[in-house]
Order: sequence, then C-alpha cells, then structure tokens
Amino acid sequence: NLVAMATALDLCHLKVQASALSSFIHDHTRDGHPSASYRRLTPALFINLLPFADQRLTIHAYAKQSFRMPTFNDLYYTDMGNAMLRPERATQYDIGLRSRNQWNMHGWKWTLELGGDTYYNTTRDKIIAYPKGQQFRWTMLNLGKVRAIGAEATAAATCQPNADMLISMQVQYTYQRASDKTNPATPYYNHQIPYIPRHSG
Repeated sequence: NLVAMATALDLCHLKVQASALSSFIHDHTRDGHPSASYRRLTPALFINLLPFADQRLTIHAYAKQSFRMPTFNDLYYTDMGNAMLRPERATQYDIGLRSRNQWNMHGWKWTLELGGDTYYNTTRDKIIAYPKGQQFRWTMLNLGKVRAIGAEATAAATCQPNADMLISMQVQYTYQRASDKTNPATPYYNHQIPYIPRHSG
C-alpha cells in the first residue's frame, strides 16, 4: 500500500514541489521462507529557479529519499533469486541547469539546448546482480553501502527547414563514481561496483 501527500508552489520565477510517500509492505511466504513487513516514509523536495522572463535558463535542484523492494524475480527466481534480500534505501541530491536558445538563420529555425547536472547519492543495501561462478548463472545480493558521485552533460540541437521537416541531434555524457563503502577490510572496498560504468555516453 502506498500513501502520498504532495504540494506545489509557483511564484513565477520560482517553482517548488514537495512530497512524502509512505510505503506499507507485507511479504508473506510459506515453506520456511521468512515473512517481512516494512513501513517507510520517503520525503522529496524539488526546486526550479527561472532567473529570466523568457525562461531561457533553468536552475534546478532536488533532495529526496527512495525505498525499493526487491522484485519477485530478485527474491524467488530459480537459481538467481535470493529470498534473504533486503530492501534498498537511497538518499539523493542533485543540482543542475538547463539553457534553451532559439534563432532563425537563412529561413531555418534553430533550437539549442544545453544541460548539466552533478549529483551525490548514498545507498544502503543496494540490490545488484552478481555472477556466482557457473556459466550463465547469476545471483542477487545486497551491498551494504554504496556512494555515488557523478556528473552529466547533455547537448541537443534541432533545426526546422520548413513546416514538414525537423532534424535533431543529441549528445550525452555521464561520469559516475559508484564505490562500495561497505567494509574497509575487503579487497574491493572503494572499488567501482559491478556493471556500473564510470564513463557512458
């Protein structure tokens, strides 16, 4: 069961959204598997600032918590499932900006959008898939603590030669340092966690 409350404030150049989501979960099983009940409150706050009247620049930021239960497959799928998986809890912070400019050149209408974000996340009991030795055999497990620091940059250009044609291009790059911060005594402490690329685009 999910119960949500949300509100929004719009003051022309400033827009604020706030929400709180309550999750009530009861997982009941038989044949010796443990049952589990969870109650979690996850708040979120989003802020958009538009410093110019033409809205060509937007500065945004958010802080939120999230809660994710393992899926049925994560828990019980043959050979892969792990009935002892714990839910994933995350705290996320992000700040970024977007700019949008339009102009006409030789009768063509051009639009250029540029954006950038930086973020910092901490996750407890992160759920990941991990190979367990045999070929094509995977298992699900929790990583006790993961810290992710990243940045994302995007650029998109659109030109419209006439009313019936639209040409668009987009480039995106993401850097993400997602480190295992569970136990300093393990050899993979502070290493990049499996299957999260440090560079992608």
